[in-house]
Amino acid sequence: DYDDATGNYLFSMYRCECIASINRESGATNWVLGGGEELLGTGLTLLDFDEPFGPQHAPRWVDGGVLMFDNGYDAGTSRLLQFDIAGDVAHRSWTYDQPGGYVTAVLGGVDVQADGGHLSSWGTLGEIVSTGPDDEIRWRVDIDPGHVLGQVSGFDSFE
Repeated sequence: DYDDATGNYLFSMYRCECIASINRESGATNWVLGGGEELLGTGLTLLDFDEPFGPQHAPRWVDGGVLMFDNGYDAGTSRLLQFDIAGDVAHRSWTYDQPGGYVTAVLGGVDVQADGGHLSSWGTLGEIVSTGPDDEIRWRVDIDPGHVLGQVSGFDSFE
């Protein structure tokens, strides 16, 4: 994802279970969220964070932070996570667990809707879920088994 206001990209590294903010103009890494001991001593700014995640997909800039899809291998359920970022600290400010409590093996995505709700795809579960700002499910679509869904983006109308 790219943020026009700051000129920064979000870069998701699945195997490292981390996301990096990279400046478009300079190519410099601003910070890294997540990851493990392999990142210590690299000279990168590693954000302190209060909720382990990973592997993750489809990070997006949102006001004050980052929204992502978390396959949730360690959490025991796939979920959507939002971290608010202030300085060198990332605080989990919102979580939405997969409605059935399942873990998706791969992929998944999330998008914020104009009204503050979310549109999410649940990878190997073959589900698309739309929730309102109160996290109540508005609608849900189940795709035939064997289909895998990744990145998802909403739109306001068919007109």
